[in-house]
Amino acid sequence: MAELVTAEVKPTLLEHLMEIRGRLVKVALFFFLVSLVCYSMAEDIFDYLAAPAMGHLVYTHPVGAMMAYLKLAFVFGAMLTSPYTLYHVLAFIGPAMSKAWRRGLIFTLVAGYALFALGMGFGLHYLPRAMHALLAFDRPGLRAMIDVDHYFSFVFLIIFGCALSFQMPLVLYFVARIGFIKVETMMKHWRLAVMACLILGAMINPTPDLVSWMMVCVPLFLLYLLSLGVMTVGQRQRDRAAQA
Repeated sequence: MAELVTAEVKPTLLEHLMEIRGRLVKVALFFFLVSLVCYSMAEDIFDYLAAPAMGHLVYTHPVGAMMAYLKLAFVFGAMLTSPYTLYHVLAFIGPAMSKAWRRGLIFTLVAGYALFALGMGFGLHYLPRAMHALLAFDRPGLRAMIDVDHYFSFVFLIIFGCALSFQMPLVLYFVARIGFIKVETMMKHWRLAVMACLILGAMINPTPDLVSWMMVCVPLFLLYLLSLGVMTVGQRQRDRAAQA
């Protein structure tokens, strides 16, 4: 009895390119639609984010206000579209990965997105305090008139700076998992970590208010301590994998 051997047909380069194009078109259309919805809500988003400025915002160009609304729509559209974008990335590269790698990648993306959202929430919670400290310099004859474009650049600096800082546990986990740095080394050089948290806190919080600065630096250092625990887990997993 003859046996039929069927070879696995691998997609050609052209087929891969066509698939990438199709997925990019879908992501672009979804981003456009979500951005349109965000633009329809731009006034509400603007009012929420502009509240800490306490009525000091102005625009110095005829299209300044419209550009501020467009910037808000595109930024929030990109954030809300990111899970859909990551889905298409996984759907494209997933077939070429083992089941263990796929599980690890999905966990990484979910954890990273959750930490990013927590960081954004912390930044939004901290923003009014930072603006209050900066506007405290107002006095008779000296009143803040903040250009709306500069204001939202400052807002996004704080929000996304905090969101990226909250990725520290995930980054250090993988650093320990691949054996690049050991947790003992991080614990030994804790003074450098404190200095890094102080510098990063000053970059996120460009205000002269000490309390506002500490409100950023202390959570960053707590994240560092949490990262040491996560690094310990990653290092133990690496050691078990090496012994297996």
